[in-house]
Amino acid sequence: MKQVLLYLGIVTLSFSTVYAEINNICEQGWIPLEDEKCVRLFQTFTPREQAEIICIGQGSTLISIVTPREQQILTQLILNASDAVNVWIGAQRRPGSSSEFVWNDGSAVQRFTNWAAGHPTEKIGRNCVQMRSQLSRQSADMEWVDIACTLPNWFICEKPQIWLPEHLQQAVLGLRREVRDTMYGFTDQITEMAKQLDMANTKLKYFQENPIPIGFIYVQLPYQPEPRNIWSGVEWSEVTAEYSGLFFRAEGGGSGQFGCTQAENSPRLINVNGRIATSTVMSSVEITPNGLASETLSAGASGALNHWGLSFTVSAAEVRPRNTAIRIWKRIA
Repeated sequence: MKQVLLYLGIVTLSFSTVYAEINNICEQGWIPLEDEKCVRLFQTFTPREQAEIICIGQGSTLISIVTPREQQILTQLILNASDAVNVWIGAQRRPGSSSEFVWNDGSAVQRFTNWAAGHPTEKIGRNCVQMRSQLSRQSADMEWVDIACTLPNWFICEKPQIWLPEHLQQAVLGLRREVRDTMYGFTDQITEMAKQLDMANTKLKYFQENPIPIGFIYVQLPYQPEPRNIWSGVEWSEVTAEYSGLFFRAEGGGSGQFGCTQAENSPRLINVNGRIATSTVMSSVEITPNGLASETLSAGASGALNHWGLSFTVSAAEVRPRNTAIRIWKRIA
């Protein structure tokens, strides 16, 4: 316990001493990048290997860009200084690989990238990565390209920020709040997922117990079983009488509106006209489809040899196509 307290005392003393001299989270000439890094743009044209040596001499390393926000800030930093330079960053091709790149700490360049179109290439000798200036490209600002390591470029170094104990405390408390809020968020999501799962299970159970919904219509064709013989666990009602004698046709064309029943209709003989000569009066009788003979259609003088008469009969039979009767059932419970 004494060793732990001594260690904490040394850490606190170290932080206090540093901040007494620096008075900031970054040394003079360095600027904060987000809440972790201090960065510095070196405006000297240097090959990549020599740039890394200079960074190491400053207690730092070439920059690793791992978020879009970092890319945005560094792009603005460079363009504020010059719009005609290329800048080294800390990515380089993994030894023995033609397509994989890593940062100086060995982590893969994959979560965030800003490669220019056509990059990275698999060309031999292009093992280092630069942010390309806007005067040497045709697209967005400071995109990444793989290039030979011997070219001279500006470069950016990074080092960790130096936090006072109160800054460290704020960071830890902030992280704890984020973790707590994240846990609350996960708890809410799990609760909501549990509710949705319960609802899904309820619906699944219902469909398992009720394979067809209430109100479902079953049309029974001849020589086929009644629905209650197929689904014995549900209740059916025969509703054939509601549609008895009806033929069905798709809505549209010459049909009525949906649900409306059209009166019967068919082509038939309804009237007959006749006369003996063009000079005589036209005689006619009306014919109705009642199965009875119509009045006699007479022409010519009564009792004369040229007098004639005709009577017509139209059956009262239903007009229908060849058909077979069906039954209609509805599930009611």
